[in-house]
Amino acid sequence: MFEITEWQRSGDKATRALVIMMHGYGADMHDLVPLSSAFGPGVVTYSLNAPGLLPSPEGTIMGRSWFNLISSPFGMEYDLEDVEDSAQAVKTFLEKIIPQENAPKVYLLGFSQGACLVHYLLLREAQMIDGGMALSGRFVDEVFEGDFNWSEIQDKKLFMSHGESDYVISYESGEKIREFYIGNEKSFDFVDFPGGHDIPVKVFKAMKNWFNKVCS
Repeated sequence: MFEITEWQRSGDKATRALVIMMHGYGADMHDLVPLSSAFGPGVVTYSLNAPGLLPSPEGTIMGRSWFNLISSPFGMEYDLEDVEDSAQAVKTFLEKIIPQENAPKVYLLGFSQGACLVHYLLLREAQMIDGGMALSGRFVDEVFEGDFNWSEIQDKKLFMSHGESDYVISYESGEKIREFYIGNEKSFDFVDFPGGHDIPVKVFKAMKNWFNKVCS
């Protein structure tokens, strides 16, 4: 079972909100820390280290992962057990940190693999959070399959983004996620941009405005 053992905390006292950030494949907890500046005073952020290690051929650590990626003749596949274990590890972390910070609101933020975990937890543990920000996420079939409590999920806030020229996780994957939520009459904010697998200024500004609106 995975466990969150390393993180970087930013901010003083969570008088407005607590934001938990989860990086993408090959990065680490330092990658999303600059996004903390989007949230302003009264917000505490935790940027988590994913449990999986990605060693180089020389034996050094190249980065981390929330779940293993497996190359197959049908494209890139994923280890669903890793997805579930990582989501459980984040849930356990939330159960410990939320009472400590005593924040009035709690949001998740994830990029790429981290975005996958935002969707997983929003759909299954909606009672723990007030919303999520899922940037450039992959449509992992099993994540979006289940008997979800939509009456509880409907009230949660959701922000998403995806690059139209994303060759790491296709724009079509982001479209499938949008269609999933539309099909279940779940409202959300979505920003597309003429770029690749990244977080451009356009998304940063839109996310900042969205956060200030929902966390006023």
